[in-house]
Amino acid sequence: MELTAFSVTLASKLFDKAFDLGVTKLSKDSLNKKFKKAVSESIEKFKNMYPDVPIKSLQVFFFQEEIFNELQKILFKYSNINIQFIKQNLNVLSIPIEAVEKFIFILREELYKDIEFEEIFSNKELFVTILKLGHSIEEIKEYASLSYNELVKISSTLEKKYNENFDLDTFMDKYKTTVLTNIKQINYFGLGIDNNISKGRKNLDEIYIEPIFNLRKNNSLETCNITDLLNFKKNIVVLGNPGSGKSLFTKYIIYNFLKEGTYLKNTEFYKEIPIRVELKKYVSYKEKNRNIKNYILDLLKTTYGLENITEKNVEYFICNNYISLFFDGLDEIFDVNLREEIKKEIEIISINHPNLKIIVTSRIVGYDETIFNEEIFEKVEIIEFNNKQIRDYVKKWYDIEEKDDDIRKKEILEFFNQKKTIDITLLKNPLLLSLIVILFRNNGEIPESRLEIYRSCTKTLVHKWDENKKLKIDLDSKLLQKKENIFANLAYWQYKRLSNQGKHSDIKYIQVLREVSRIILELKITDDEIYADDLSDRFLEYSKNRSIYFENNFTHKTFLEYYAALWIHRYCAVKPSKQEELKDIFLNYALSSYWFIVLELLLNMMDEQQGDCEVLDDLLENIIDKNEKYLIFLLKVVPLIHNISDCLIKRIYFMALTQIIKEAYSSEDQNKNFFKLFNAIIESNLTPRCINILQTALDDLFPKLTSNQEKTNYHIFYYEFNQSLNDNLKIENKYIEDIQNHLDCNVLYIHTTHFIEGEINEQLCDKYIEKFGRKSMFEDFSFFYKHTTYFYPLIFRLLSNVFKNNFDYERLKRIFSKYEITKQEIGNRIHRTILLMTMGEEQLKKLKSEILEYKKIETDDALKHYIELAFKNIKGREEMFKLKRFG
Repeated sequence: MELTAFSVTLASKLFDKAFDLGVTKLSKDSLNKKFKKAVSESIEKFKNMYPDVPIKSLQVFFFQEEIFNELQKILFKYSNINIQFIKQNLNVLSIPIEAVEKFIFILREELYKDIEFEEIFSNKELFVTILKLGHSIEEIKEYASLSYNELVKISSTLEKKYNENFDLDTFMDKYKTTVLTNIKQINYFGLGIDNNISKGRKNLDEIYIEPIFNLRKNNSLETCNITDLLNFKKNIVVLGNPGSGKSLFTKYIIYNFLKEGTYLKNTEFYKEIPIRVELKKYVSYKEKNRNIKNYILDLLKTTYGLENITEKNVEYFICNNYISLFFDGLDEIFDVNLREEIKKEIEIISINHPNLKIIVTSRIVGYDETIFNEEIFEKVEIIEFNNKQIRDYVKKWYDIEEKDDDIRKKEILEFFNQKKTIDITLLKNPLLLSLIVILFRNNGEIPESRLEIYRSCTKTLVHKWDENKKLKIDLDSKLLQKKENIFANLAYWQYKRLSNQGKHSDIKYIQVLREVSRIILELKITDDEIYADDLSDRFLEYSKNRSIYFENNFTHKTFLEYYAALWIHRYCAVKPSKQEELKDIFLNYALSSYWFIVLELLLNMMDEQQGDCEVLDDLLENIIDKNEKYLIFLLKVVPLIHNISDCLIKRIYFMALTQIIKEAYSSEDQNKNFFKLFNAIIESNLTPRCINILQTALDDLFPKLTSNQEKTNYHIFYYEFNQSLNDNLKIENKYIEDIQNHLDCNVLYIHTTHFIEGEINEQLCDKYIEKFGRKSMFEDFSFFYKHTTYFYPLIFRLLSNVFKNNFDYERLKRIFSKYEITKQEIGNRIHRTILLMTMGEEQLKKLKSEILEYKKIETDDALKHYIELAFKNIKGREEMFKLKRFG
């Protein structure tokens, strides 16, 4: 690509603003032709003066976003050239600084020969307009040879002019069109699909499966859908696991707010100007002492090209209820202190503007380090896909992807036949499900593990795609042979940089170019530094065309994580001389949730290469010997590894059980370590082997318990583990007798009586109420360790008799009378929890009129009908009374 191509882009940026301000009367085409001619003549002069400097390198240099923006300023008559800034961004390309200065001087001289350009580049208002994109007046002063007072006066004049010319309807139309164009499509990387076939992309509204959320409310957990969520009075923090669709959720809401006829228009959160703020980008912006409102202004100007807008307009939007803000990716701010700072800034803007609606997204893991004020923000969690959502997604995907009915039906049927062979937890993750469907479509079979999915995706895209399409690739053959190693080096460099640098984690194109050039030299593809720069640029262009890497990042975190793991495996794990470095990587990063998937993939890669347990035992023992904090990481990865000894697994489980049981105490604080350890065990994909070893560790622990509290915790662990994972553990008879001494704990009492089985008698109710009081009949009880699982209250177990054929309502009335339970109490409790939580939306709508009729229950017959009406329309029926389980 010639440097003149860059001139077209630069001219377009400059002259758009010139036309807005009425600086020139010439047509855009005329200006572009004249500008292109000036650049071409400047290049010819430059070539004669610096024949050894490749024009390609000059183009790459000026096309960097930062340099491109700097050049816009430099061309003006009143601009000061920032030599230091240019030097900082120059050292990769082997271009002398004097050559860059000379080219700028030649270009300015050539442009000023034309009276029209001389007038444009002498216009102070246009100059300040260009400078004000992302800069305060104080910062502008550094670039300009104008006085401070003159800059303030020009800035005020511009603001007045923009305010006079601002039209809300025009702005709204432009904003809506631009944003909808940007977010309406999902790109699935084009795996196995030719570039000229549009079906590699899916429209957001055609493919999206709306998530279901968990909400903790009134000491119980409820589920809600998007409509429920957007009618909350508080602002919202949406938590989810990696790949659960947090970012896509924000785009989907914004898309639906902006499109015509949206079904979300009547919700509390609906606003005409929904704005998505990527927090990892805002962090870089904030470094210059800017705030959220400044960022919104610059986002509207630079990203969406809405020039005629001022700070006053943004303030007006916020104060007059036009804006809703979506802060996406709190977890992508790796520095905890900076994350806390950003959180406080979001809280402050929400307090100062109580009508402003805000949604923040973050991963679940790590959120406990930066929790939003619960008086202002409601916290919800995205629930993993259920079977219906999986089926709906696959059907939607194939409806778009395959137009032949017979082929579509055949492939969908085959997919679900093969689906039985894969770990269901992979299919329940929206990201992994999308990758699995794409791979099945391309390869005809479903991969079986996360490593296989990640590997298959990268192999399909990076290798098979080129081979299958028989593409002619204009790339050095050595570069093609080493492309996997280049990606691996780049990914590890980028992963370390993102996780280690906190505020300075933003990555620029010039840094990527410099790193790829370094990698090329290190891999000995060439020893010529200038040629390495050229190869680096070509490789990044190739990566962009293959949808692997562009905009200074891998197209999806899947590729970044896989290649980062691959680098560690190839450059450390398989080299005996690098084993200490490998251990240091685990010790440095195993406590970081950001690195978990990378290290999991790495251990899977190492596991494939082992013939025995020696290597992995040595590595993992070294980790656990250093610090017991690594237990959470080890508990999650142990079930995924084959070549690890039973002895080491037992040691890990015994240490974890000791902390869970001996250190636990009654607390609502889920951030306590024993809660995390318990969840790490039950949320890992436990194999029969691991369960057997866990059983042995549990048996060995009991004789070592000394206090009644420890024994109580032991039994609670046993029951709660089995309720979560289908009675996989057994407890010895001699220990079971000990349980009777510890039934003063309501959680254990419910576990060990036949409340869970559903048969309730008066004698059992007497004992329960004597121990825990009448009020407890109406309360949900969370599990001690797993707070996202609840027992339904005793009153529901009494009411569950409605399912029985010989339902004795008179007996139920006697129990109500004995404990002075009023009809209103029953009605309120049913209405609050059952009807609003467990019924389907259509059922609830259908029964609404009948329910309202029984809101004031005054007769026995009315109560009986209300109970039957509610409970006989509940999804799950008797099963729901065993456990109320979420997450």
